[in-house]
Amino acid sequence: MTEKSKMARTTSERREQQATSASGRRLRAQGQRTRESIVHEAKKLLLESGNLEFTLRTVARRTHIAISNLQYYFPTRASLLRAIMEPVAARYQAELDCPAADAAAAREVLAAVIDQNLADARDPEVSAIWLHFASLAVTDPESARILDESYETLTRCTSRLLRVVNPSLSPKDSRLLARIIPAMVDGLGFQIGVGHYPDKSTTGLEPLVREIVDLLIEQFPRMHPAY
Repeated sequence: MTEKSKMARTTSERREQQATSASGRRLRAQGQRTRESIVHEAKKLLLESGNLEFTLRTVARRTHIAISNLQYYFPTRASLLRAIMEPVAARYQAELDCPAADAAAAREVLAAVIDQNLADARDPEVSAIWLHFASLAVTDPESARILDESYETLTRCTSRLLRVVNPSLSPKDSRLLARIIPAMVDGLGFQIGVGHYPDKSTTGLEPLVREIVDLLIEQFPRMHPAY
């Protein structure tokens, strides 16, 4: 990770530490500890039992607090899921927020995001959390909205970086590529993360994926000149 991305991550983590209640009030030390305890138990429950057992009532019971107290911090299941996903999302946002004034810097940011995605796919805990969240988004409208917002942010930031790398990309082309590239990496991540056995064929994928992404960025305008 670059020094710029480390600084961005530090800023992101500092913002994350300034947690609030569901009503937007800044939490005091005890409230912060309670919130952290809720998120910790909710994460354990999600990893142990999956979506079916993931309810606010079950989390409240495991945290030894009243359901009304839990809802002071997290009024819905989706809001609690968002809190569980925050550290994962913050890592990507820290990379995407890095200044990219030239093509070399923009390529570095894109490579860092790709590498982080594949590293997370190999992390059983992160992979499981992400898959549970995506699964819940299929049936839960609020979770679906959170997922859509995340991908919209990723598309917007990636599109900006792509135009820095290759200024000949039109806004329409860059936005399309900003959907294709994450979809490709997400697909690889799903293949790596959903299984429970090591696959040697995925070892050392990062450089190859970066090469493919570079090729797409450079060749896309010639591949689709009238798109």
